[in-house]
Amino acid sequence: MRNDGKEREIVVLELDGTLLHSQEKGEDDFEAKLGIMYSGKELESKKAKHRRYRLKDKVVYGGIEAADDFGERLYIRGEEKLSLSLARNLLLISDGARWISDIAGADYLKDTYPPQAGGIMKRS
Repeated sequence: MRNDGKEREIVVLELDGTLLHSQEKGEDDFEAKLGIMYSGKELESKKAKHRRYRLKDKVVYGGIEAADDFGERLYIRGEEKLSLSLARNLLLISDGARWISDIAGADYLKDTYPPQAGGIMKRS
């Protein structure tokens, strides 16, 4: 896994899911999971009438898969594009769903962010 080698002050990770009803008779409902990561926001135009901001270094991943698989694939994309393991802080924003809490406590994030390094911050 290659990354750009840049150390970022913060990487913001926003996670959510939505329940979808299967159209197949007798099939279970399923959840689509979506994650977006970015390293900050920047003003899109200083001349615009209304201020608009653009996400810096944006990474998006979505899938219909188990939470563990989703979390690992999202992490890999974050590492490739944002050097996630080099970020000084990771801010996790979510609604507090259990699968999201499980991802936040996963070994690949614990190993990346030991407690003395500022770690993972959560806001539900």
